[in-house]
Amino acid sequence: MAPMQPVRRLAHRRGIAVVALAALAGLALTGCRSEPGVAAYVGDQTLTESQISDVIDQVNRAKTAEQRAPSRSDVVVTFVLAKTCEAVRAQKNFPLAEVSVDQVAAAEAIPADTQYARDRVAFRSCVGGIQPDSEGKATDAELRDVFDRAVANKLVDPNAPFEAVKEQIAGDQRVAQGIAYLHPLRKMTADGDISVNPRYRPLDITLSAFQDSNTGTSIPLVVMTIGEPPMDAVRDLT
Repeated sequence: MAPMQPVRRLAHRRGIAVVALAALAGLALTGCRSEPGVAAYVGDQTLTESQISDVIDQVNRAKTAEQRAPSRSDVVVTFVLAKTCEAVRAQKNFPLAEVSVDQVAAAEAIPADTQYARDRVAFRSCVGGIQPDSEGKATDAELRDVFDRAVANKLVDPNAPFEAVKEQIAGDQRVAQGIAYLHPLRKMTADGDISVNPRYRPLDITLSAFQDSNTGTSIPLVVMTIGEPPMDAVRDLT
């Protein structure tokens, strides 16, 4: 068996910046709401397909060559988590994280004077105020998910057995930080009154990632998945 490669250092970001704010199943999706043209529901609030198109069109008109427009699933994720977090905050009254639109625009390469940038600020500031589960321990299933992603991206030796590297992965600060946010975010969404159109399920939200210094690419490690795709779901995540 080939010797195990050490787990490469994961990208370090503090607080909400751990969430890769671009995208472990745990979301309880209500299935009774399916009004045509609605992409997602959170409580009595809706995000329509036309609203998604308007958000993306505005970004496309405003962005520079170096900036990017969100995908439709990016807009859905932002809406679902921001509105769900706002509902939780209304009950628990935790403080918002200090996040400016200029910070978000720079971090995400999006134009600042757009609705999408403002929505991302609302998302970041609310989710950033959530208390991480710093005492929570990763389950074997959660660590296995990280391991599988690491193997797929050649961050660990593909011949190394999971049991041989499990503790090393669990002890990595970036993995631990991602798991600390995974637990409260999973509970928040599981407790929420949320419906997502099957075409957008599942939605993956990266909570911790490895930043490849050679290519500049971000490799997701700790990921929360919103919803599972039905057998006949039509997925359109472009």
